[in-house]
Order: sequence, then C-alpha cells, then structure tokens
Amino acid sequence: MAEYLSCGNIMTDQVLLPDSSRTSIGGPALFALSGIRLFTESCKLVSCAGEDFDESYGAWMRRNGL
Repeated sequence: MAEYLSCGNIMTDQVLLPDSSRTSIGGPALFALSGIRLFTESCKLVSCAGEDFDESYGAWMRRNGL
C-alpha cells in the first residue's frame, strides 16, 4: 500500500520545432508524483488514462520506479 497518492490529470506534452518534435508525459498529477518520488518510494499515481497509456508511458513509469 502506498503512503502517498498523487491524484489528478495527466497529459501529453508535445514540443514542435521546425525540424523535429518531442513528446513527453506531463500534467499536474505526474509532476506531483515525480516530486513525491524524490523523497519516498511509497507513492502511486491515481488518474484516468486511455487504453494506450502503458504503450505510451509504461516503460517510462517502470524505469523511474513508478
């Protein structure tokens, strides 16, 4: 059981440059979760997500211990 829950929206941020683009996970719930994770591993994300969440962000979440 997690000691802290980060609840709220997650979003996909996309930066478009003239010759490239970068897509990353963002949103207030994820930013809060990342901050909590600096101090404890006992935290979880609580948010609505689409069916493609794991495909898009699962590797990042696992890599960062989330």
